[in-house]
Amino acid sequence: MAKIKLAEEQQKALNEMLLGHNIFLTGEAGTGKSTIVQEFKRLTSRQCVFLAPTGIAAVNIGGSTIHSFLRLTPGLLSEDSIEPIASKKQRELIRSVDVVVIDEISMVRADLFWAIDYRLRQVMRGTDRRRPFGGKQIILVGDFYQLPPVVKSEEEERTIVETLGGIYAFQTQNWAKADFRCFCLKTVHRQGNDNLFLSILNHIRHGDISQRDFQAPESGEMLNVKEILNRHTDISIPLSVSPICLCTTNREANILNA
Repeated sequence: MAKIKLAEEQQKALNEMLLGHNIFLTGEAGTGKSTIVQEFKRLTSRQCVFLAPTGIAAVNIGGSTIHSFLRLTPGLLSEDSIEPIASKKQRELIRSVDVVVIDEISMVRADLFWAIDYRLRQVMRGTDRRRPFGGKQIILVGDFYQLPPVVKSEEEERTIVETLGGIYAFQTQNWAKADFRCFCLKTVHRQGNDNLFLSILNHIRHGDISQRDFQAPESGEMLNVKEILNRHTDISIPLSVSPICLCTTNREANILNA
């Protein structure tokens, strides 16, 4: 893989990652979070595992889901619900890991984040069992302005808040004890027609969905947020027959079934 030229803020984050510090890497879309992770993967000689809370996110990062790798069951997690890992091979695999990279951290619910720490310490030996996350380097990547954790009921949310302080990973004591160094990337590096769409997404990210207009690069016409988003999200599949269509989201399925 060819070396990538990084911006100064990106290089600073990468340097700290390579030094072995626990890192929280954040920033809006297009600031290069994934680029830094790929450079870290290329340069590090340490044993790494790349995890994410969902299957799609795990595929995107080239890794596994958190639940699969750590042998965690779905649902609300607590000491009572986490059984010891029966597979000696899996326990040894987890012990062999030096660095745990977790993408889409905004979607990692507080009880799952707690369980990551609990499981890593559970499988380790000696003094590592008393260290945050079993003494492993933890790199968190994501944007808490984006998708939040899924909570299925008010009762479930109340339980999580009462036991862990909130539903977000950063609200837990496990986060505080890990002493994360935060790097918030500011500069958007994507070029071309993506710039307008990224600008729109950033307005939504900050809760600004006013009726201001933006100039479309193709036509020069002034469009509002809704019109621009519709142009980027329209689904148009001309079908002469009625085949079975497999969709990645419920929204796509609902549009096709309408």
